[in-house]
Amino acid sequence: MEGSRRDHQQIYEAVRDGNPGTAASAMREHIERTRHQLRQIVFGSGNGSIQPTPWPAPRRWPAQQDAQ
Repeated sequence: MEGSRRDHQQIYEAVRDGNPGTAASAMREHIERTRHQLRQIVFGSGNGSIQPTPWPAPRRWPAQQDAQ
């Protein structure tokens, strides 16, 4: 919890100080850290190597036959 508060503080300070590059970098790091923590909560405390399931390939419909 303290880490999340610290992340938000860094993001806020970068925005307040007008430093968009630092704010964006801090936000990306925060999102990745939070994603990793969420995976540990949902999937267990493994090494975090669980990859998300890819979306299925788009469905291909058979060609329509000309109306007779």
